Amino acid sequence: MDNPPQQFPTKPLIRCPAYCLVFVSSLYIYGGFNRQCTKNVRRRLISAVVSCALIFLDTLTFLRCSDSVHSGAYFCDLSKLFLKWENLGLALLLPSLATSLLFLAPLWHEYLSGRFSPVLDYLVELRGNVDLCWLRTVVVAPLVEEVIFRGCILFHLQRQFSSCAGLCTGSAILFALSHFHHVIEKVYDGRSLKAAVLEVLPQVLMTGVFGIYSTLIVLRTGHLAAACSVHSLCNAMGMPDFRSEFYLAGIRDGRRGRLVYASLLVCGVLLWLVLIGPATTLFGLSDSTVCRVCP
Repeated sequence: MDNPPQQFPTKPLIRCPAYCLVFVSSLYIYGGFNRQCTKNVRRRLISAVVSCALIFLDTLTFLRCSDSVHSGAYFCDLSKLFLKWENLGLALLLPSLATSLLFLAPLWHEYLSGRFSPVLDYLVELRGNVDLCWLRTVVVAPLVEEVIFRGCILFHLQRQFSSCAGLCTGSAILFALSHFHHVIEKVYDGRSLKAAVLEVLPQVLMTGVFGIYSTLIVLRTGHLAAACSVHSLCNAMGMPDFRSEFYLAGIRDGRRGRLVYASLLVCGVLLWLVLIGPATTLFGLSDSTVCRVCP
């Protein structure tokens, strides 16, 4: 006699916010309130990795439960969490190259400012003296957040939503709300609650937009690594100050400088629109059938 299919003990709309709460609370329980303090940065790195590991292990128990229904074994198909080796190199490279087109004008500005010249010296120095803030921003945060929000949470959301819009919106909302914790840090630094909320709100909105984009990349490529790479690139670049850079281009080269900057900005966006589709399907090599722009 066949055993009845096992049911998941909790609903996705309960489990996913719980993951967010575990992740954010771990930053403060062990990491403190001052995120720029070297000691706190180190402790937050540890707490982020530990909370990510716990969330990942918890998700694996659901994955084993799901797989055991069909195979009767405790085999974990990690591709359900978008972790796989197939076309990994292309997944790491192509979406990031396409996304970098959005930074074409800022990169040109950085080049003319001479800020690329000490990069090699900085990398040599980095080997002996790791900058913890850089490590947090460019390496640990993208990896941890993508595993939690685009790996584990997206796995659970697929049991709740079947549409691309639902998955992207659900993951992005949880991702954005999880960044509201920066209000606590602003208040701790002496700002009023209202001022802290107004200061953090634009960051939360941008985080939500990126959450949609990152989820779309994962669903189209089928690779969590693709989102990690793009996330790392965007964190490294930061939010460009287009207005100031446009103004400085005019000071440096007059009307020609402003024209070049504006042209690079527009061309970058247009090229991104053209290439992001093929890049996120790895030029036809991705087996993902979700969220395709073209059939």
